[in-house]
Amino acid sequence: MKFPAARLHAFAEALGASGAVGAGLIVLGASLYFSLLAPAQDDLDLLRGKVERAARGRGASLPGNQSSEQLKQFFGLLPPSSDAPRWVMRMHQLAERDGLALESGEYRMERNRDWPVANYRITLPIHGSYPQIRRYIDDLLREVPAAALEDLAIQRDSVSAANVEAKVRLTLYLVDSR
Repeated sequence: MKFPAARLHAFAEALGASGAVGAGLIVLGASLYFSLLAPAQDDLDLLRGKVERAARGRGASLPGNQSSEQLKQFFGLLPPSSDAPRWVMRMHQLAERDGLALESGEYRMERNRDWPVANYRITLPIHGSYPQIRRYIDDLLREVPAAALEDLAIQRDSVSAANVEAKVRLTLYLVDSR
């Protein structure tokens, strides 16, 4: 019995203080993994199985299981990126119809080579009454199908001011036609 204890003592001396701390951290990490993380991973796997069975039972498909046909249908709903000027013109027409004049905004096309959808980011400063701006945003989201409202900031110079200044940030989702 003394032989293994002597070897252990010699090993500890060879490691030194920092080696002993490192070995202790390794033992602590392994015990935490097997006592906390491994059971949690098992629970997660069990829940994923339940979700998959429930989705199959309702006839739904999970995002990871979608067929290429479903993706083609989805992309078919989005306008091509070559139509971006047409949709920007439509935004300006809607503003004019709602009694607003759009100042020069920021327009930026973002493309991801791994994804066929381009994001056309548009930031528009707008001046007008709150009801006009609200009506414009409602009309825009209804009549520009690929638009999404990302952010809206409204500021009024004073409580008695009839007009407000708004900054509208939109994204047009377009099928990248490069």
